[in-house]
Amino acid sequence: MTFSRFYPIDARLFTWEWTSSFDVAPNMKELRASFEKEFPKLRMRLEQVGGFFRLLHMVSFNSTEGRRSRYLVVVAEHPLPNARKRLLPRQVAVLSAADRFLRRLGPAGDNSGNFLCYGIVGGRFYALIFFEGRLCHWSELCAESFSQERIESELVRFRRFLKKDPLFSRGDSFEEVCIDGLLPCDMK
Repeated sequence: MTFSRFYPIDARLFTWEWTSSFDVAPNMKELRASFEKEFPKLRMRLEQVGGFFRLLHMVSFNSTEGRRSRYLVVVAEHPLPNARKRLLPRQVAVLSAADRFLRRLGPAGDNSGNFLCYGIVGGRFYALIFFEGRLCHWSELCAESFSQERIESELVRFRRFLKKDPLFSRGDSFEEVCIDGLLPCDMK
């Protein structure tokens, strides 16, 4: 595959949530310390191998527990290569494919931009949740194989999550969109 605008790096992505009181605006130093405290083994492993993590803000909202902020966590367990192109996780192609599938749907339906996009790409099961048109959750699962029953089991789990989650439960419905493969244009 030809990568034109970015250089793909190996990384893991997942969603992490941080809760604060309503009047607190977190700074990155405080967030990093909180994340490292919650994941001490990951922090130690990254220090040993020269890896790193990044917290990318996705959404903030009020809940009964306080102000919740969700971050897309990028964990790279290898030092970065020297490249003149923009370094991005390989999974950016999955996000691009989800965007491509959502654009094909157009304005059909009345789900207010709420989507559960899922699929198997490169031996991983991905679930991307968009709330009011904005990416608000990322999950990826590795397995040797995914049977149709296993995929349905994961979808059932995510459907329950959508109903119980303090943000997603506010949505009336979530349209499910299967990402059934990447195209070369998703990697550019």
